Amino acid sequence: AKNLIRQLKNVELIELEKEEECCGFGGTFSVKEPEISAVMVKEKIKDIESRQVDVIVSADAGCLMNISTAMQKMGSPTKPMHFYDFLASRLGL
Repeated sequence: AKNLIRQLKNVELIELEKEEECCGFGGTFSVKEPEISAVMVKEKIKDIESRQVDVIVSADAGCLMNISTAMQKMGSPTKPMHFYDFLASRLGL
């Protein structure tokens, strides 16, 4: 996915410092441990916002849903997009 993004014109790939850290969704984890999940997603969003990006792209639907919902609640200006939607929009599809 990153290699494809790097090939797009007028797109700068900015990687997160803690990219590999879980967003707190983890299947049923967010239901069984909502308090811990909420802390984890807030940390992920801090990392995202520290990069001052316009769009955050993920190919994982669960992560995207969790991050998107939390960002909306926090009033974040960053737009979450699924990788395929982002790619299609940049290719004019």
